[in-house]
Amino acid sequence: MKKNILVSYLLIFGLNLLGFNPAFSQTQLKRTNTINACVREYIFGTPSSDEFVIVAFLCNNGGVTNSWRPPQGLTELTEMLVIAGGGGGGKRSDSGNRGAGGGGAGQVIHITNPNQLQFQVNNAEEQGQPLSISVGSGGLGATLINVRAQNGENSTVSSPSPIFINITAIGGGGGGSANSVVEGNNSNYNDQRRGNRGGSGGGSVGAYGTGASDPIFGGEAVNSALGNPGGRGRGNTSVTGGGGGGGIAGPGGEPDNNNAGGAGGLGRGASNGFYTNLLPSALPADIPRMFAGGGGGVAGNPGSGVGDAAPGGSGVGGNAVVSGNGQPGRANTGSGGGAGGSSSPLNAFTGGRGGSGIVLIRYDFARILPVEYGSYALEVNEQKRKISFKWSTLKEYENDYFQIQRSTNGVDGFEVIGTVQGQGFTNNVTNYEFMDEFPPLYSDRLYYRLVQVDFSGKKNVGKVLLAQLATPASQVSKWQAFPNPVRGSNLRVSPTEKNHLEGNEISVQLIHTAGRYSSSFQANSIMELNRLIQQELESLPKGVLLLKLTNAQNTEVIRILKE
Repeated sequence: MKKNILVSYLLIFGLNLLGFNPAFSQTQLKRTNTINACVREYIFGTPSSDEFVIVAFLCNNGGVTNSWRPPQGLTELTEMLVIAGGGGGGKRSDSGNRGAGGGGAGQVIHITNPNQLQFQVNNAEEQGQPLSISVGSGGLGATLINVRAQNGENSTVSSPSPIFINITAIGGGGGGSANSVVEGNNSNYNDQRRGNRGGSGGGSVGAYGTGASDPIFGGEAVNSALGNPGGRGRGNTSVTGGGGGGGIAGPGGEPDNNNAGGAGGLGRGASNGFYTNLLPSALPADIPRMFAGGGGGVAGNPGSGVGDAAPGGSGVGGNAVVSGNGQPGRANTGSGGGAGGSSSPLNAFTGGRGGSGIVLIRYDFARILPVEYGSYALEVNEQKRKISFKWSTLKEYENDYFQIQRSTNGVDGFEVIGTVQGQGFTNNVTNYEFMDEFPPLYSDRLYYRLVQVDFSGKKNVGKVLLAQLATPASQVSKWQAFPNPVRGSNLRVSPTEKNHLEGNEISVQLIHTAGRYSSSFQANSIMELNRLIQQELESLPKGVLLLKLTNAQNTEVIRILKE
């Protein structure tokens, strides 16, 4: 039955990832928790249960890096999307005779491998180490024609946990500005006409005058696998076109025949399955569905002061403006700002600011440790020298079974002494008990713990409990065992008092101290006692043995070494 349930769950989960959601067709946003002005939690699920949570980090509250602590028992995140701030747009000359480049998009890092997003959690009562999350602001648009726009700020996620990957997304490059002083094609980063390097590069402005036939290269992407270059600027003796900023899904556009600015590079998002696992159709309206478009570039005409502006990428990059402030990249998309400027009075208009970044994390309630414990305790029966381990669960998810482990020092050397079958899937309280019938006699301090094992074989270790046993009082020996050490099975036991066995049945317990063997039996005579002991010894490995002898008068333990 449990296996069938598991197979059904895996099938439904696989269909969900492919876009078919038969079991989750009723998945909806159930409630929103506003943590502060910059952090919100969105809880999704069906009418009968919560399924997953998306936590959105929209800014740094009061300029301070966000600190987020995972809920108790959460072992890993399902996925994470980290987007840096977009670069600002460049500034067109105030006379309109030279264009400007659009800002590049911030770098986008999308992680769906839970092995990189794990917390060090051993039981359902523990919390993983906190995450430090900084959301990059968009770069300022250029305010002077001889200085390019600012890059966007990086977005970062870090944790002290050695098994959680630290992430840095690089801010987008600022767009190049007109810089009417410089002529020709320098095409290096000292030339403020060139868009800056970044997550995606900023667009550049075309050369003018001598050497103007060669384009000025757009800003480069810091990591070409995670970003694109800005558009090249083009020009001649008549016009100078500004390239669009690079987007996550494509490079910035180049000017059209030098007379129109280049469009911003394309962004990426829900429309092309960029983060399918986040179920974008269920996202609230204030969470963007498209990210990281480049800002649009604008052209200029040295003769007429007229040029055309280009749009930003994918509707989220800032549009360029011929005369006025460039439009900003959309907030929380990491998109570049559009180029702007060209008006009177001098320096009245600027390039558009880049869009701020965002960090989205998702965790599934199924990723929280599959068992929530209620009670968890030991009971010691001194008279019978037995220890009962009792525990209860409040819920179980994919719980296969429990291992009961025991150690004599509580640090290492834990060995499995039994297993108890779990319930698989249940939201009801379940009570469990395991009886340690034969705790070792050679220690009066014993440590126990549970190891919960789910259907995939993953183990979750519970907290350690101590059982304190009374130390037997010293007494005059009533028995002798010889030879000791013994080779093979030829061991003999004899009472030290003549009438020690008369009329008494004796109970015998023979224990291997490694904990791998224990046997109990009764004898009514010395002959029968020795025959049974020798019979048991034949099959035992070498090592230290404990022989416990009990009759009506006393109990005594003899330590025996088998060689």
